[in-house]
Amino acid sequence: MIPGIFQLQAHPVVNAGPDDYICSNVTQFQLNGVGNNYNAANIQWTISGGDGFLSNPNIFNPVYFAGPIDLSTTDRNITFTLTLEGVGVCSGTFVNDQIILKIDPTPISNAGPDDEICGQRPYQLNANAQFQNTIHGLPQVMELSVTQIH
Repeated sequence: MIPGIFQLQAHPVVNAGPDDYICSNVTQFQLNGVGNNYNAANIQWTISGGDGFLSNPNIFNPVYFAGPIDLSTTDRNITFTLTLEGVGVCSGTFVNDQIILKIDPTPISNAGPDDEICGQRPYQLNANAQFQNTIHGLPQVMELSVTQIH
């Protein structure tokens, strides 16, 4: 038996972070990837499905600047992939992880026009909304303004 050298190197590990959701009034998103046993010179974020850009695709925590299509499209899903390369005997071994960022237009609500009523007459509100899941009306939070006329 010939004696030899056996070299063991830990496999690279990557985590791109959790999936997330923002509204279109938020134009920047901070990515927060982490890794172990990787080549610091080979950190790479890539984007699929977005028209924005990253502040620096070669660091763990770049900022994504959403593009105009990202901010105006309903149910926009952007996939970010973080890829790392191993070190030592694991050089040339690449691992990756993905997160999905969902962007939706900011909900818009309108309770209707200002108006006046006299006494206890019923009043029909004409509320509308855009980019919402549901509309809830809470009568106890209606703002009333009373002016006494002499």
